Amino acid sequence: MLLQDLVTQEKYASLKKVYSVELSNESNSVDISTPLIQIEEIGFILKINETGMLDENLMDVVINYQLANVSILMEVPSQLISKGLLDVKYLLQLANNLSFSIILLPPNNKIVNNELSFEEYKNVVIKVLDQMLNTPNFDKFVYPASVFFEYLMLEQVLEKDIINSVMSENDYVKNNLSNNLSVDEKEDLKEVIRQKLYHFYGGEKEFNLIAKTMMEEVYEKMKKIYKHSVMNSFGVSEN
Repeated sequence: MLLQDLVTQEKYASLKKVYSVELSNESNSVDISTPLIQIEEIGFILKINETGMLDENLMDVVINYQLANVSILMEVPSQLISKGLLDVKYLLQLANNLSFSIILLPPNNKIVNNELSFEEYKNVVIKVLDQMLNTPNFDKFVYPASVFFEYLMLEQVLEKDIINSVMSENDYVKNNLSNNLSVDEKEDLKEVIRQKLYHFYGGEKEFNLIAKTMMEEVYEKMKKIYKHSVMNSFGVSEN
C-alpha cells in the first residue's frame, strides 16, 4: 500500500493498524507525511539508498509518526542483509534512535519472493541476534528472534501448552512470518537461537537461572502493581 493511498482514500479511513506501507515521490509532502490521527500502529517496508542508509523521505515520515506516539514496525526484506546491502549494526542503531520494532521477513513472503533460501534467512536471524546481544541497552522487539527469546524465558515458569496459549500473534505477524515457515523451520530457528543464548550466557544452566530470576522479578513487580491498583480502587493507603 502506498502512503498517499492510505492518506487520501476513504476506504482506509477507519484503519487503526496498517502494514506494508511504501513511500513514493509524493510521500514527502506535508499532507501525506503528517500522521493520521486514527492510526495506532503502522508498518513501513524498509527502503535504503545506494549507500545502505535509510531513505531520507522514509526517515522523515517515521520521525513524524514516532513523535505522534504511533507504534512503528519496520518490515525488513531479509535479502538486503543476506546480500550485504544493509548493515545490521546500523539497522539496530536506527531502531533504538527512531523507536521502532523490526520484522525480518522470511522466504516466501511476498516482499522477499524467492530471493532468499531458508538457510540464508537463518543466517540473517543469527547475525541479527548476535548484534542484539552485543548492543548495550538494546530493547526493541525483533521478529522472530525476540519471540523465541520470550518463549525460552517462559519455559522456566510455564508448561508448553500454556506458553502457546499466552503467546498469541497478531494477524500481520501470522500471515507474514509464521505462515511462511514450516513447523520444522520454526523448530530449527528456535534451536539455533536457544544454543546462541546458552553460549552467550555461559551455558544452559546459567541461562535458565538468569531467565527464571528475571521472570520471578517480573512476577513480583506485577503483584505490586496489582496490589497498588486494588488498594487505590478502594481508596486504601498502602501506608
